[in-house]
Amino acid sequence: MFTSSGSFGPITLVIGEDAMGSTGVTTLEFDKEPSLNGGIYRIAAGTIIDDVGITFPATSSNYSRLKFTTWSSSSTGTPTFETYVGNDGDRMISSPTTNGFTNISAVNTSGSSVTVTKSNLYAYDASSGAWQTSGVSLTTAGEGYFGFVGSGTNTTGTFLASSPAIISVDGTPNSSFTYSLDYSTSVATGGSGNGWNLLANPFPAPMNWTTVSTLTDVNNAIYIWDPVNELYKYYVSGVTAPSGTYAGSAISGQIAPMQSFWVQATSSSAAISQVTSASNTSMKISPSVYKTLPDNLIITVVDQNDTTNYDSFWLKNVASTSLDFEGAEDAWKYKNPNKLNVYTKDSLNEGIAINSIDLGTQQYIPFTLETTDNPSYSFILEEVIQTPNAYQVYLFDIAENDTYDLSAGTASLFLDTNTVYDNRFALFVTSTSTVGIADVPALDWKTSVNESGIHVTAPYEGITYTLMDVSGKRLATGNFNYDITIPVRTSGVKILTIRCAEGIATTKINIIK
Repeated sequence: MFTSSGSFGPITLVIGEDAMGSTGVTTLEFDKEPSLNGGIYRIAAGTIIDDVGITFPATSSNYSRLKFTTWSSSSTGTPTFETYVGNDGDRMISSPTTNGFTNISAVNTSGSSVTVTKSNLYAYDASSGAWQTSGVSLTTAGEGYFGFVGSGTNTTGTFLASSPAIISVDGTPNSSFTYSLDYSTSVATGGSGNGWNLLANPFPAPMNWTTVSTLTDVNNAIYIWDPVNELYKYYVSGVTAPSGTYAGSAISGQIAPMQSFWVQATSSSAAISQVTSASNTSMKISPSVYKTLPDNLIITVVDQNDTTNYDSFWLKNVASTSLDFEGAEDAWKYKNPNKLNVYTKDSLNEGIAINSIDLGTQQYIPFTLETTDNPSYSFILEEVIQTPNAYQVYLFDIAENDTYDLSAGTASLFLDTNTVYDNRFALFVTSTSTVGIADVPALDWKTSVNESGIHVTAPYEGITYTLMDVSGKRLATGNFNYDITIPVRTSGVKILTIRCAEGIATTKINIIK
């Protein structure tokens, strides 16, 4: 028995190691509950025998972690698992027990009872691709939920009272679990793409997503809602999200206990291999960088009247990748409700928040911006790169025919409120600080517009060209020596890029027919 009292403060009681090998704790039996005086447990043991219905407590800043192979409860009661929820809006939540949220209660930070309206938990029906706010089953293990915390109201009512609370769930913890995935081609309101499943960490310890051995037709990415900042955080394919002022803190692939998360299925055959407490959890959270982080260019749009209202998308410079979604490298955009949204799109018009692009071959990147109630916005470039000054990044405003050098500083634009701008804006990115756009060409070349199209002259051989419209659609490609007239059939702004052994250059050309 352990007891903490007086001025010594809370105990973090640590028993065992994650490996749980032959030299670890093989059996741990609770005949009486220790007094931790506001502390927590971190336990790893092969077999745990609970003779008292022990409570694994949480505080406002920490929570207990329990890793095991076999669990045994006496007839006198089942264990209780706790998690803290702040008064900060929608929370993603789950239960670590075999009976889900069958038995749930809550107290505030002073220990007073808080009424839990668990019927207001809402789920996502992956089979139909729609939110489920009534008739939600709360007794099934491995299901993820959202619940509103606070005194305000939303479409699902109030999940907890206005004060922050510690939620307790009673039941036998899961030792192993197999997810049941569904696939729907429908897209829920606020979503991007289809095939979403809202899953749960089914264990009372952090689950390490990187240790899940087999994903069949499931994108290797997880998404977790941060209710404080009202933004989704991402973990993608073993690479932490880029760090930076506006990118937010990186997710390491560890999913906290009693935390739900999104994954995306790509077919009706989607499956995830069985996960176990012994193999896929850790009582010690130690985030790691799993492979070299590529160069990242983070584009952030900030509301000048409310700097807490911002959103970011980022580009990863990865060889042989494209503007389209590549499941091993990219992350879909899951929209931030009632806030700014900025993202690129794939060829199916679906949003991407982290887009791996080979910037050696793809310099022109259109993106979508969704404004809110205010008209003034700042466009900010933040670089997480290996070599300083390796990139030159320009912002194109196609409608106004304006160009802003984001590498030189922030751009300020006055825009319409509550408007979706599809492809009005684009980035032009070079991989050298000496290559610019029309007024700073890398090559000695000239363009002019005539009745037949765009006439190009350049004193080089072996030139290739690419002509695109402002949406990034490729209109024409080809090669020439010294000069060519490229046919153009439609009006509007075109982006022309030429390449040869001497370098690369790009210009904007407005065609009027």
